[in-house]
Amino acid sequence: MMYFKFRIAVALFVLSIASAYPQKIKKTKIAPYMSHYIEVSEPSGLVYYPNNNSLFIVSDNGDLFETTLDGKILRQAHYEGVDFEAVTFVNGLLYVVEERHRNVLVFDPKELKLLHTFHIPYSGGRNKGFESIAYIPDSRKFILITEKDPVYVMEFDTAFRPLNVYRFEAARDISSATYFEGFLYLLSDEDRTIFQLSPKDYSIVQAWKVPIINPEGIMFLPDRSLRIVSDDREKLYYFKNPIQ
Repeated sequence: MMYFKFRIAVALFVLSIASAYPQKIKKTKIAPYMSHYIEVSEPSGLVYYPNNNSLFIVSDNGDLFETTLDGKILRQAHYEGVDFEAVTFVNGLLYVVEERHRNVLVFDPKELKLLHTFHIPYSGGRNKGFESIAYIPDSRKFILITEKDPVYVMEFDTAFRPLNVYRFEAARDISSATYFEGFLYLLSDEDRTIFQLSPKDYSIVQAWKVPIINPEGIMFLPDRSLRIVSDDREKLYYFKNPIQ
């Protein structure tokens, strides 16, 4: 019964759209200062892990890896998922998005053990579900973003109960998201663009064009530098902080 009510609640919130209206904004071109191949096949999302000064990277094959900062595999979870698309690290836990099954999986990063699964129904195309995840610490809410047709920015509380939904119309698709120093950053694969958004109303603050084929994951390191991973190329790209 609780599952049924949750499904209905999500449907109602999706119908109550508050659009993030398209904005004409200048896109500044930025280029990586370095790139190299990594050991993870079809990487689709990554996050910094401060405990080990390492990365966690997920792949389209449904795998979760811990790697060095330059992408060399250290460990791999025994759990075999389906179509992992995004990962974030919140309060000592890893949250992984499984797109096709509409799940958010919670892992213990120390043992790479699956602790919990949140199922979040979404009626979009099988391969156009949740592509990105981020956490806004000030308001203690998770953000899940659908890939395309359309792009929805969905807000959830820490138990993944729905709070609000916004339609983001400034990009053809969104492939990744991250929160850093008071702003939400969205990455578009098809537009090859990074959007810096206000987490209050998802209005665009700045945007940058990146010369990367199939950019699928975005994150910042503690030194404020930016990293983007390409799925097709299986490469990690290094950028200086664009707002420095």
